[in-house]
Parts: sequence; C-alpha cells; structure tokens
Amino acid sequence: MTVHMLEGKRESALSVCNKKTGLLRQYEDYCYQIAFYMLRNEGQAMEAAQQALTSLYKCHEWFELSESGRLAKVKHAALMQSLESKKRGMSRAL
Repeated sequence: MTVHMLEGKRESALSVCNKKTGLLRQYEDYCYQIAFYMLRNEGQAMEAAQQALTSLYKCHEWFELSESGRLAKVKHAALMQSLESKKRGMSRAL
C-alpha cells in the first residue's frame, strides 16, 4: 500500500467521523434536555447526555434511521443513561 493510499483512507475516516459528529451535534440539546428533566442536576445531566451520545456514535444503525427514528433513539439513550446515573447516585447514598 502506498503512502497516498494510506493518506486517502485516513482522510476518508476523518470525513466519516466529522459527518457522524456533525449529525450527533444536532441532537445534543434534545438529549441534554431529557437528561436534565430526569435528573434535575446539571452535572449529572451533562454526563448522562455525553454517555448517551457516545453510545449512539458507536451505533452504526442510528445514522441510517429517519429523523423520527433518530429522535426516538436519542430519547431512549438519554432516558437509559439518566436512569443509570440515578442508580449510581442511590447506591452511593447507601
């Protein structure tokens, strides 16, 4: 494999990463709003939203969904991460 081929693959991978990140950024506020509604704590909500978006970044199918499908998955991921955060908080309190 030549240097030019390797550079092309790297640029292609960066392009895909940038596209995925750009699409996820469109859902950041929505994800955070759901997490904050559940947790009523800014720090926990930011952490839960970050974890939810990270899990969606790794889910290749999410990027193939329609707008409504992506919204539903974002909501589900935010709710699940918020519940996990609440569980961790409760177990620390015990």
